[in-house]
Amino acid sequence: MPDERTQALADAYVLGALEPAEAAEFSRRLAAGDASAADALAQAQRVVAALPFASPAQPTPPGLKQRMLQAVAAAATNATVRSLPVRRISAPARRTLALAAGFLVVALGAASWLLQRQALQALRRETATLRQEIQQKEAELAQLKLSLALHHDLARALHRPRVLLVTLHSPQPNQPGQATVLLDREEQRAYFVALDLPPLAEEYDYQLWHIGNAGPVDGGVFEVDEAGYAALEVRNLPAADAALSAFAVTREPRGGSATPTLTQMLLFGKV
Repeated sequence: MPDERTQALADAYVLGALEPAEAAEFSRRLAAGDASAADALAQAQRVVAALPFASPAQPTPPGLKQRMLQAVAAAATNATVRSLPVRRISAPARRTLALAAGFLVVALGAASWLLQRQALQALRRETATLRQEIQQKEAELAQLKLSLALHHDLARALHRPRVLLVTLHSPQPNQPGQATVLLDREEQRAYFVALDLPPLAEEYDYQLWHIGNAGPVDGGVFEVDEAGYAALEVRNLPAADAALSAFAVTREPRGGSATPTLTQMLLFGKV
């Protein structure tokens, strides 16, 4: 005798009320020869087959069919068909909606254009900043190359037999700074090296002068680093070093002067 669950599954199986997975599982039980499932299916099929005979048929009352047809016909004759009102949008409302839609499209386009413009401006600023940094690094590199070349020439001059060293000191006691001029008579070139000179304010520069038969001549404008160091090749040397008698350093307005400010003489040395 099948258990209650198997019988319930069989009843639902016969009526087609099982879920696909449950129906497949019950079919597999039947195919496997499950006696309990087979008995439950047989009982369910017998019950379903007996349903038409469960109660005796009752005769239809005379005239019932005719009365039902007449009632349906009368209801159809008296029925009225109503049309639902069609809501129409007025012309001003349509224009308002069109304007709103157009404004939305324009606003979205403007917002997109503004974002793209801001991104482009930011990219341009970043590019300009990078370009400035590159230019600054290139200038620093060029300055380093010049400094390296200068120190290379200075080192070569030190080893020449006809080099004359001229030492410059402050004409005032207890003043910082000193310098040396390497006068290369063989190459007719001179190199200036300063030590311990204090950095000047932005509106001033140091200026080197060489003094000879023509009086003071500009030898070059220079600045010192934080340690007070500077090196440069002397400019405007005369054709013969015999014409040189002294070197001097003065403080001048930024960019240098045509003639030295003697009251601002900081270093002096005779050849």
